[in-house]
Amino acid sequence: MHDLTIFRRWLKWELDEGERVEADRGYRGEPCCKTPVDEHRPERAKMLASVIRNRHETMNKRFKHFGCMKQAFRHGIAKHAVCFRAIAVIVQLSLELNRFLKWMTDYNTMNL
Repeated sequence: MHDLTIFRRWLKWELDEGERVEADRGYRGEPCCKTPVDEHRPERAKMLASVIRNRHETMNKRFKHFGCMKQAFRHGIAKHAVCFRAIAVIVQLSLELNRFLKWMTDYNTMNL
């Protein structure tokens, strides 16, 4: 399922009134999303927005090493949240330690 579909169906309803999120060009037209095509933004704000989007893409890339965003979870819904949170903690710790844990690059979900 595309991330925009997930956002429209479930996530945007979790935002507070008037709250907006940083998003890529695919979200253009969504009133609660700031996108790179918002020309009225100052250059400093555009630069910061770019840093935020890049950081998000880095997180997606790290999650993909575990197959979280690439293949179907095949162990039942009950285990999904536990597994995803565990991976989120590992990724967060790697960021806090300012390095991507080397063993993660060799991780293969088929070995589970």
